[in-house]
Amino acid sequence: MSDRKLIILAICLIVILNFIAFSPILTANFLNWDDEENVVYAERIRMVGSDGLLWIFTDFTVGDFKPLAWLSYCFDYAFWELNPSGYHLGNLLLHAASGVLALLLFFRLGSRFFPARHSGLIFPAFLSALFFTLHPLRVESVAWISERKDVLCCFFYLVSIIAYLRYTARRQPGWYAFALISALLAMLSKPMAVTIPIVMILIDLLSAPEGERRFRLVEKLPFFLLSIIIGSLAIYGQSRHQALVSLRIIGPGERIFLFCRALSFYLEKIFFPVRISAAYPASAIFPQIPGGGTAPVILIISLTLAAFLFIRRGGRGLLFFWLWFVVTILPVSGILPSGMVSAADRFTYIPSFGIAGLLFLGLVFLDGDGGSRKIIFPSLAGIFCLLLLTSRQAGVWKDSETLWGDAVKKYPDTPMARAHLGQLLYQRGEDESAIFHLRGALELIEKDPMARGDIIFAVKSNLARALGRIGQPAAGAEILEEILESRDDWVTHHSLAGMYSRMGRKEEAVVEYEEVLRTRPAFVPALCEYGLLLAQSGRIERAIAVYNHALAVLPDSPRARYNLSLALLDRGKPERAIPLLKKLAAEYPDRALVARALLIAYRVAGRGEAADLIRKFTGKEENGFDNQLPYSKGERPDVLVPIR
Repeated sequence: MSDRKLIILAICLIVILNFIAFSPILTANFLNWDDEENVVYAERIRMVGSDGLLWIFTDFTVGDFKPLAWLSYCFDYAFWELNPSGYHLGNLLLHAASGVLALLLFFRLGSRFFPARHSGLIFPAFLSALFFTLHPLRVESVAWISERKDVLCCFFYLVSIIAYLRYTARRQPGWYAFALISALLAMLSKPMAVTIPIVMILIDLLSAPEGERRFRLVEKLPFFLLSIIIGSLAIYGQSRHQALVSLRIIGPGERIFLFCRALSFYLEKIFFPVRISAAYPASAIFPQIPGGGTAPVILIISLTLAAFLFIRRGGRGLLFFWLWFVVTILPVSGILPSGMVSAADRFTYIPSFGIAGLLFLGLVFLDGDGGSRKIIFPSLAGIFCLLLLTSRQAGVWKDSETLWGDAVKKYPDTPMARAHLGQLLYQRGEDESAIFHLRGALELIEKDPMARGDIIFAVKSNLARALGRIGQPAAGAEILEEILESRDDWVTHHSLAGMYSRMGRKEEAVVEYEEVLRTRPAFVPALCEYGLLLAQSGRIERAIAVYNHALAVLPDSPRARYNLSLALLDRGKPERAIPLLKKLAAEYPDRALVARALLIAYRVAGRGEAADLIRKFTGKEENGFDNQLPYSKGERPDVLVPIR
């Protein structure tokens, strides 16, 4: 079979095997981990064309600078709206495409490192591309809709490197421009791609034939300029969300240790992919063991020195792929620690190409005769194991409950996992369990010197609201008052107003709602509850004015219409309240409180429909939280502070 046909066959197998391995994600749901901010409740992705697309360059939701990822969400919403399967399919297609690019890049680099072995490189390149794409560490990047930036970035990263290799071979300006544009698209997907010009330097120094090695700094300057600009924007976005850890907390020496320990942790997970999780506790990455501080440093330095020493024995490829791993992981390593995320599977996506490259070199060496006989059976067994592990891990990402339950089971001391699980339980009304996990998360977070203030704030806020809902508003108010001592935030004022209202401290609740409306005058939930307190204290006309303001902001607000109808009944105007209540009863036929209010309105107005309404709703019971009307028809669950 010709090389061309072998490559086509290899490409088809890469796509098919990746679809088999990652098929569980195609039926997965959105997660309560950035998916709500990036897609589910992201209004801007639904309004493409109404006000242009400039916002994609200025939106730093969850601290990320990701214009191209935003654009991809806009296109996804145009096709799929809020069907998560479409978004997952997009991630999987991009990942499979990166697998094809990895195959082509391994083959092209192999032709440089082994010029005499051109025809015997396809099978090792194929196996290495499968190792890169089918490894279970890839699941987080592919299965998580909010990590679209990762699969986009990797795709354009590899395109840029392949285009640069073509340029170095032919010196055609078109390939240079293609490499530069692809690099820009990679950086606009995820700023981790700022390492592209450094990889290009490695290509110049290590992959070119002996007499053709030339390092041209001038042609790298546009790439470095893009890296500086995009890197600065990324740092700005992270700093806005308090994600970057100050040098006062972790000094330069400690950062080098963190970097080496993180690399050691990733190497361990790459070669022994067990207990893979959506979140890891600091103890998993930085275990408190004798000599634990120096062993990772010694390991990484030794591996790097060994790679350099192999240059004299023709080991340029070994050094190239090792430095690919080290260089590309720098932006997400301990050199620039980001909050409480000490390590994550997604951080290994592009760097793992370097480790797959080391495997490629080893396979070429073992398959010395080019016949693939020595490596075919072990390789098939390895592919099967990777496929099985990845498929199993992909199933973990089917929904938030499964994901965080798995993380807590594997690593009970992971604060982020317990915080997300607690939030999910709170949303479902399982407040006792939610409080258990939120308190556990808070205890762990407060022990972490790298804990971000906004994460502590989110966990405390959600814990306080859960306490209020189980009849402990005083305990919830105490937590919120403590938050206000260091952070004057409108969200906290809103939550505290609800606590005061439950405690019967109506006037204090009014003051808190007024504080919210001072900075958020169009916040409908505060307007509805503020108006209700005014009505309960006898200030009906003022309450009606507040409800009308809420309806001017959000004309179809169910809660505002219901509250207004009650206020109109209090003012003896049932004929004005009845149309509002009839429409609500049609929209929410299962809400007993609407039926009761409509019944009262009919009786007060002396209308005969009251008897029919009594017969219709006889025996119907209120159904807990579902009985309450939402503030808006498309509102998000009752969690004002997402955990990121």
